[in-house]
Amino acid sequence: FLSVICLASCEDFLSEGPTTSLSEDSVYSNEANLEAGAIGVYAALKGTNYGWTKQMGEFIAYPSILIHWKDNRTADNYVQTLTCSMYATSADNQGLYDFIYDPIYKINKMIEAMEISPVDQAYKNEIEGEMKFLRAWQYYAAVRFWGDVPLIIATPKNIDQTDAPRVHYAEVYKQIIADLEYAE
Repeated sequence: FLSVICLASCEDFLSEGPTTSLSEDSVYSNEANLEAGAIGVYAALKGTNYGWTKQMGEFIAYPSILIHWKDNRTADNYVQTLTCSMYATSADNQGLYDFIYDPIYKINKMIEAMEISPVDQAYKNEIEGEMKFLRAWQYYAAVRFWGDVPLIIATPKNIDQTDAPRVHYAEVYKQIIADLEYAE
C-alpha cells in the first residue's frame, strides 16, 4: 500500500481545469446572450456617481448656460465645468475618465463578439449598431472634456496596448461620425 502512495503521481490530482469560466464562443452563441451583453454595457453607462442620469449630464449641461450653478462660482470645479475641460488634478477627473473608458472597453468587446457569434446577421447588425452609437456618445463626451483623447476601438490584447496615446480630436470626430453612420 505504501509503495502505491509513494509511486503515484499527484499531477493529475492537483491540476484542475476552470469550472466557472465560459469561452467567448459560448458567451455570444445566441440572441439571449448577446442581449445580456448589451444590457451589461447599458448598466456600465448608468454607473454610480458619473452615470448619464446623474453627474455626467450635469457636467455637459452646465456649459450650455441653461442650468443655473448653485455653488461657489469661483470654485475650480465651476471653471472646469463651465469650460468643459477637466484638470488632471481634479478629483472628478479620474471618475469621469473611468466612466467614459470602462464602457468603451465593454462596447469594443461586444463589437468584436459580432465577428465570432453564430447568431443571425440581422440581429448582430442591430446590436452592433447600438454599441457603435453608444461608443460615439462616449467619445463625444470625452472630446468635450479633454480635447485630444486616446481612441481605442479594439480591446487591448496585452498590457502595452492599454497605454494608448492621445489622438487629435478631429480623428476622434471622424470615428464618432463613422460609428453614427453605421448605427443609422
